[in-house]
Amino acid sequence: MVDDQPDDGVNLGQMLDLATPWCLMAAATLRIPDLITEGHHDISDLATAASCDRDALHAVLGHLVSKGVFREQAPGRFDCNSAAEKLAATSFLDLEGIGGRMAHTWGTMLDYVRTGQPAYQELFGRPFWEDLAANPKIAADFDALMGPAGHGMPDFDIELIGGWDAIGTVVDVGGGTGAMLASLLRRHPHVRGILVDLPGTVARADEILTGAAVADRVTVMGQSFFDPLPAGADLYLLKNVLNDWPDEETVAILRRCAQAAATARAAATARAATTARAATSAGRIAVLGGVSADDAPRSLGIDMLLVGGKTSTITQFTELARRAGLKITAAGVQASGRYVVECRRAERPASEATAPAAHEGAPMTQEDAEAIRARSLVHGQVCYLQMPAIDSARAAAFYEAVFGWRTEHPYQDFESPGLIGQWVEDRPPAADAGPMIWIHVADLDQTLADVVEHGGEITDPPSPDGPTRTLATILDPEGNPVGLASHAAHQ
Repeated sequence: MVDDQPDDGVNLGQMLDLATPWCLMAAATLRIPDLITEGHHDISDLATAASCDRDALHAVLGHLVSKGVFREQAPGRFDCNSAAEKLAATSFLDLEGIGGRMAHTWGTMLDYVRTGQPAYQELFGRPFWEDLAANPKIAADFDALMGPAGHGMPDFDIELIGGWDAIGTVVDVGGGTGAMLASLLRRHPHVRGILVDLPGTVARADEILTGAAVADRVTVMGQSFFDPLPAGADLYLLKNVLNDWPDEETVAILRRCAQAAATARAAATARAATTARAATSAGRIAVLGGVSADDAPRSLGIDMLLVGGKTSTITQFTELARRAGLKITAAGVQASGRYVVECRRAERPASEATAPAAHEGAPMTQEDAEAIRARSLVHGQVCYLQMPAIDSARAAAFYEAVFGWRTEHPYQDFESPGLIGQWVEDRPPAADAGPMIWIHVADLDQTLADVVEHGGEITDPPSPDGPTRTLATILDPEGNPVGLASHAAHQ
């Protein structure tokens, strides 16, 4: 009999209360605490100021008063109390912002449990990430929620095997607006960082990086982490990224990290001046979030319903990492309370090698570098670019100044994000012939200003191309037409 069971202290009625959280969010969305503070106390005046129905608002506030939020000093006359003031100070409750997206998504719970797949698009017409791309304000809210405004400015370190002394460059993959990267660079002043996230997100990173006084040590790259990542860094950091993706996407992200890390590890091994410790430290991947100990309690997160994300056990993750070409070198809870996993690229069997490996202590040859790069390529990826140049030194100076391409002098080979090539002086520029190269830029207006400053010419000013892209075209100093594409959402 139920009556014979001891009281376990669980109040199901309180747990099943759906009215209170929705009333709180409605009051926050309508800015009721602020309006009362501004002098709108009478329910009729308050409803007019909030542009809502008087009787419906009265019912909402009456419910909240019964729960200890707001005071009704006289019938239909309301004041704020400390709970109402806390409500006003609480972020991300706006039902018309990211808080509303998440709140409504909880209503898809049954679909998620039955299928294991998110039903977000059934509710909002698009999958979550596409919805953010189509709604700049919601995307900005999400970035804020993921950054200091939602989680505070991180102030903890990541404990690495062998420490940070041998780390020269860290790539924060999916690093949002850079809060975590800024925290790490403050703690390790000898380290430089590369922040990788979607263009619209990294465009909002300057305030955080500048405020932390690390902007001069950070390169910002607006791109998808499903595209080739900046190669050759010592550490690739994945913080709260993998928990947003199912298994196949997790493997794809890890594989991109493995491909990029391969260059660093091979280069560190090949350089004569490299110490054994530096060679061991190069090209590692650290994962925070999305992995837990095998015996850790399972929990439910909103990311599961939004995007179908999951947290893998370390046993499950080991297999995902293996599929991506990685092996686990360390895993455990650190002083920050985070479960952190370190990986390295798995050694390839000799039968799979595409070129002789560089020997430790020997200088890296051109053949070694090409072999390393070849192993990171995927079928269909554009892998080489020849750019006509009347004056290759002038062309190199322009692309270095405007786009940050690195040129190897005096051979005039260049490297751009995900692509290598060379300047070709015996092929004349042709303004209206052949394929056209399009370069992604994080800040289109600034880039166009740089183009003019360094001898280029704007041929087509910026114009929108769909909801999330703006295009412009230029001529470089050699006369080559080049397209510029900014993928930040239109404001």
